[in-house]
Amino acid sequence: PTLFKAMIATTAASSLQVSIRARDDLRDLDPADFDFKLTAINAHASHLFSLATTSASTISDAERTQLLLSIYKRIKQPEEFFQWVGRKIDEFEDNTLTTPAGLKVHQGLMNSAALKATRLAVDTCTWKTTTVKEDIVAMNAAAQATKSAPKKPPRKTPEKEKETAPSGKSLPPFLRFYKRPDSEGNAPYVVGDVKEFQGQTWHFCDC
Repeated sequence: PTLFKAMIATTAASSLQVSIRARDDLRDLDPADFDFKLTAINAHASHLFSLATTSASTISDAERTQLLLSIYKRIKQPEEFFQWVGRKIDEFEDNTLTTPAGLKVHQGLMNSAALKATRLAVDTCTWKTTTVKEDIVAMNAAAQATKSAPKKPPRKTPEKEKETAPSGKSLPPFLRFYKRPDSEGNAPYVVGDVKEFQGQTWHFCDC
């Protein structure tokens, strides 16, 4: 009898651990792990509901419904499905969520969700969804795409042409000499000497 009682206690403790783990898995269930397929999501949720229910611990219909709504809410696309889930959450909170006769609320919700997904797949010819992480990446990419392109460097204005001394016949003859002509004493030019030529003043510089 003592051994039998010990086995019962061990079994009960093990069942309780399985139940707790199943509840945690339900809270963390990610639709992306099932490629956002509602039939697969519902099947796995039903399996976890069974594991979470033991002789010592039960999971109510309302709790199952709330867990399902939390799972469905993680599906962000298509937008119509996301809005549909939002309406179902409002109905659940207002206690107006209905289900066909003979079915529990959570069972009716699973059937409705699968049917809604099927209709959307037929209407749009696709069933595309994204996770929250993928939504953030997409928004960041869109923000980068909308940034203005780098401004082009300002166009350089042409530099003014450097003024050059007149060439050819207009140059004064004394530019080629560093001494004064014989008529002026043949003395070397020094800095500060000034000469006039064709109305312009020329200054001698030692450069």
